[in-house]
Amino acid sequence: MIHRQHSAVVYLADVFQYNSSHGRIPFLRYKYIFIYNFTRKFSFFKSCFKKNTLSRYFSPDRHFGIPAFLFPRICPRFFRFKLDFSSIGCIFLSQNRMTNNPEQTGPVGVPQLWPVSFSEVNMKIKVGLIGVSGYGRTHFSHLRKLFDDGSIELSAAAVINPDQVPNELAVLKQMGSTVFPSADAMFDAMNGKLDLVCIPTGIPFHEKMTVRAHEIGANVLVEKPAASSSAAVSRMMESEKRSGHFAAVGFQHIYAREIQFIKKYLVSGRLGSVRRIFCCGIWPRNDSYYARNNWVGKIAAADGTPILDSPINNAFAHYLNLELFLAGSSFETSAHAVSVEGALYRARKTIETFDTCTVRFTSDGGIPIFTLLSHTAAQADDPMILIECENGSVYWKVNDSWNICSMTGKLLYSGVVEPPHIDMFRDVIDKASGRQVFCCPLSVAAEHTHCIEMLSGKLTPVELNDSITRIPENGQLVLDRVESVFTECLRRKALPAEIGIAWK
Repeated sequence: MIHRQHSAVVYLADVFQYNSSHGRIPFLRYKYIFIYNFTRKFSFFKSCFKKNTLSRYFSPDRHFGIPAFLFPRICPRFFRFKLDFSSIGCIFLSQNRMTNNPEQTGPVGVPQLWPVSFSEVNMKIKVGLIGVSGYGRTHFSHLRKLFDDGSIELSAAAVINPDQVPNELAVLKQMGSTVFPSADAMFDAMNGKLDLVCIPTGIPFHEKMTVRAHEIGANVLVEKPAASSSAAVSRMMESEKRSGHFAAVGFQHIYAREIQFIKKYLVSGRLGSVRRIFCCGIWPRNDSYYARNNWVGKIAAADGTPILDSPINNAFAHYLNLELFLAGSSFETSAHAVSVEGALYRARKTIETFDTCTVRFTSDGGIPIFTLLSHTAAQADDPMILIECENGSVYWKVNDSWNICSMTGKLLYSGVVEPPHIDMFRDVIDKASGRQVFCCPLSVAAEHTHCIEMLSGKLTPVELNDSITRIPENGQLVLDRVESVFTECLRRKALPAEIGIAWK
């Protein structure tokens, strides 16, 4: 069973500043968060460490010790305080890590600690945001939380529809943000003034805006997928190298602590090699979803820019990306697909791509990667991923739970799948601050884009008629028995056509 170390256990980073002749004290774990200016001699603290008597001197009611449980459940990874450290001091920092014992490190090694120097205490990342409506509202919500805890300044926002977002504009004004009528206007005015630009826009705009943000000296958090073509992702990677600034991709589940734990466990070899990965998910999407913009379900934009919008490249893009990531041979890499087979189905006549996907990719390591996804159903069934290995298995389901089991079915680790957005934003902010933090890189996102291109080039969508019914109240299309078919495919580790299903 996984014990989650929240704010009840915190870590000391950068430990103490004192006379350089003493060197540095090793990292220490303790149960309180402290901001403290020391005036006593170093020998006093040295004796405290040796005797493990810190609790005697640093209690919640003495020396400004702050019980960690008084902080929010999800504490900022780095607490920035506007204090004058004129004398020697230290900062204790909260971490959110998982271990198999609440007093020990996890099975995949010692949790990473990020040193913080005193010159960084007053630093705030200056952020620009493109859009506060649509999915931009999600970015705006989380950036507000980071603003409130003192981690960032939301210096600028591009808002093309001010009449539709009066409440958001009022909040931006309170935050001291400069609002611009377009992304280009923001880029022109904020050249050299932003540390990070968040780009929660449509697929056709990802490459252009990422490159433009790099040109003005900013790092980037770009919404998934990274881009609609491998060539575009390559140009974005070239922009990274040219500018010296990173582009992190908003595949938020990769930032989730349980996913990173699972990936480290898989690459440790404890479960042996991966034999196959299976993902299925059903999220109904009705008429309103397909009317929300002018690029939904499109193959390309009017100017020829590829879009390839579909369930597997938009709403469910996270889960193919997770399959590839979890099949990767090292922690920071994804598997590379070399072939694809299966079928695509189009029930909705107003789209150019498809709304149901039943395919099997094969990685260059020979791993079959099943991906069954649909927007044509009456009821939702959140995406799940099952990984079968030589010596056990991994199960993970959105908004539910996850577990790692041995070959005999013994439960090794388990936990709750929590919303990952806050982890993503904190990690990206930390990386923009110069810390060594893993964020979903373009190289990982590129493997997802490669799969989309391969699938689109090799498979032609099947037009559905007889197998479809329509719910008149909202225009939801329903594919016959799609839920039970996906369940049977999972049981038999096969595609629908391989078990005799022929939708038409």
